[in-house]
Amino acid sequence: ATLLVVPFTLRILSFALEPHPAVLLPSGAHKVTAKDGIYQRIGVKLVALTPDGPVTVPVSRLLTPIPSHHLPGLVRSEFGQNTSPTRTAKVRYGPAIQWRRRVPTEKERTEARMWLHSRLAHLGATELKIVRQIERRNLSHEIVSREVDTEISIPL
Repeated sequence: ATLLVVPFTLRILSFALEPHPAVLLPSGAHKVTAKDGIYQRIGVKLVALTPDGPVTVPVSRLLTPIPSHHLPGLVRSEFGQNTSPTRTAKVRYGPAIQWRRRVPTEKERTEARMWLHSRLAHLGATELKIVRQIERRNLSHEIVSREVDTEISIPL
């Protein structure tokens, strides 16, 4: 039991610091905070810009054979286009924690764009937009409001 003190402490500080594979809590085990009968959900939508207009791309279709649970990491890295030298995790108690991350080379970024282009070629897409949305829902799961939090464009 003593061996689990450090991973448990990291998990309490932030979900981003939870070691993997997780031995502490099963996946998805968390509480949803509701205020006045409304809870907030953050979702990601992938939109390909085509000559015929924007087309929503199903995550499973874009990522196959990569499992869809890898999407958060891919979005965080902007599908290999993020050149920030650090990563930040919000911590429940105390200041945010930053650490250095490996920055992809220009060659790696080009290869990632080529991979995305090959996955979206059938649409004639020229750009992929990663749209992070905040949805507010009532306890019956009906959408009360939806707003775009962040939008990242990746030219193909």
